[in-house]
Amino acid sequence: MISTVEPSKEDVTAIQTVINQFLQERLKPKLDKLKEGEEEKRQKRLESHQPEAWIADAARRVGHLQQVTHAIKYTHPDAKGTSLRSPGNTAAGNALIATHTLNGSATPDVVGNAGDLDVYAFLRLSVGGKTLLDLASESNPALAEAFSSDPETAHVWMHAFASLLDPKGQPSSHKLAKQIYWPLDGSGYHLLAPLFPTSLVHRVYNRIHEDRFSDATKASRKARPLPAMESEAKAGSPR
Repeated sequence: MISTVEPSKEDVTAIQTVINQFLQERLKPKLDKLKEGEEEKRQKRLESHQPEAWIADAARRVGHLQQVTHAIKYTHPDAKGTSLRSPGNTAAGNALIATHTLNGSATPDVVGNAGDLDVYAFLRLSVGGKTLLDLASESNPALAEAFSSDPETAHVWMHAFASLLDPKGQPSSHKLAKQIYWPLDGSGYHLLAPLFPTSLVHRVYNRIHEDRFSDATKASRKARPLPAMESEAKAGSPR
């Protein structure tokens, strides 16, 4: 559905500025690698980094990626099963620490073709406190106008980018994924395939890293009083 709301020029300009800066930052090192006389290559790279050309290509390549909170690749790098995007099991309550503990504020990861990760970096660009992915998912009219002067083209691109949040195919496990036979009452079993809680582990890692290496922690270590014996040793003069 194409929005008929008229976006403000300020919002459109802000989005275009962020996009242009991103593309220029990607283009510069590619131009710097060119040798003198490679004008044809230079022209092709300039053309491919024009906003509409690059966005059209990115909208095609985004189908190779999926945003997830539980990635199967951390279980085994060659596992081909399903990765999931899930807030966790809220019914588990506060007695268990799991993805649901993050209360919907999980930092997502992305799986797929590594050669297309620039598309994810593009969608993570932030304007006014929202990412381009957020705006695409909302069919934001300012993003549509920033993308293209043709509303239909902009709508197709936004729909493609929003599909990053969609599951890919039917859920499936793999022989290289970890699996558990869970017995049922009587006879039979469920075959469970636990997935690595990517977003939860990321949050825990960042918390530990912050507690150990942040500027505040370093300042606290410097301000900490020395033990009595160590203070006396530092105060004494060498023999």
